[in-house]
Amino acid sequence: MKIMIKHSLILFIYLVLFNKIKSVKTFWKDSITGAYYDWSIIKRNKDNPYIIKDAENNDDNFSINYYFNIGESLNIKCKNKTSSVFEILEYKGKNTDICEILGTDESFNVRMIEPNDPKIGIILEYGNGDICKTSQNEELMGYPRKTRFKIYCSKKDDDNFILDLPEGKQGTTKCDMEFKIYSSAGCPIISSLKIKSSKILVLTLISFGFYFLFGFFINKYKYKLEGKSAIPNYIFWRQFPFLVLEGIYFIKDYINKFLNNKSKNK
Repeated sequence: MKIMIKHSLILFIYLVLFNKIKSVKTFWKDSITGAYYDWSIIKRNKDNPYIIKDAENNDDNFSINYYFNIGESLNIKCKNKTSSVFEILEYKGKNTDICEILGTDESFNVRMIEPNDPKIGIILEYGNGDICKTSQNEELMGYPRKTRFKIYCSKKDDDNFILDLPEGKQGTTKCDMEFKIYSSAGCPIISSLKIKSSKILVLTLISFGFYFLFGFFINKYKYKLEGKSAIPNYIFWRQFPFLVLEGIYFIKDYINKFLNNKSKNK
């Protein structure tokens, strides 16, 4: 009984905490269609970002590189600020201090590529970047730069994004950047197939309520126990805080190993 409850507790902590971690940065649900998307498979470790070279100014000396991650700020800074999307000028294979922020984490939002067709994919957009000062499109000049990542639903996962602009360079569309990738991360999953952690919490609380009431009733009226002795598995519940702590450490170690293995496979 003790072992069963202990493992159930560990599983419960895993479902609540791990799903919460996923939902913060890699999960989005469409309120109209009821479909949800999980792009955790394309999220990289912040020390191993996506790097894409712009086809423009890509010679032996200078090149424009785009550094980004999906769902987490990078371990690099531009103008003393961190973000998930950067444009950095490279000179002879090394990054210079010349850079621009192409969008901030605070302005991150998600939407479907085609509002009426969830199967096409989703767009992850970062706005409120540095002010766009150089563009042949005067309507965009003077406004913050923004970046859109289009994730098209596909059974085959691409290894990297591509710059989804004419000839693979920012050109005249400097203010609005677009990248795309074909990945299963862009495929919707019907939310009815997903058991939410909140529902698990409610069901668990109800089950524990019945467990305590029924156990207390049996101990008190059948076995004539009084006080603390009437509490079902009283000795076990005295150890409960230590089991919770053990479960948290177990889940923490599991998640760390999972993230480390994932970063090595990238």
